[in-house]
Amino acid sequence: MTVVVLSALQTELDLLIETLDKPERSNIADWPVWVGTYRNSPIALARSGLGKVNAAALSALLWARLRPSLMVFT
Repeated sequence: MTVVVLSALQTELDLLIETLDKPERSNIADWPVWVGTYRNSPIALARSGLGKVNAAALSALLWARLRPSLMVFT
């Protein structure tokens, strides 16, 4: 039951990354993604950059790879 939080800006993600247990950074295409756990629940945080096209493209890739139960856009 993975939750994905997608954000346009790094400053929005920085506080969330700090709350993850053992965050691991990787890339999906050229977008940075951090995967970890929060209170024993799997969480993925991703930065799309600005624009609707970036958000749509990254959310489609995250959906295909992680099959999250919930996606939140900040």
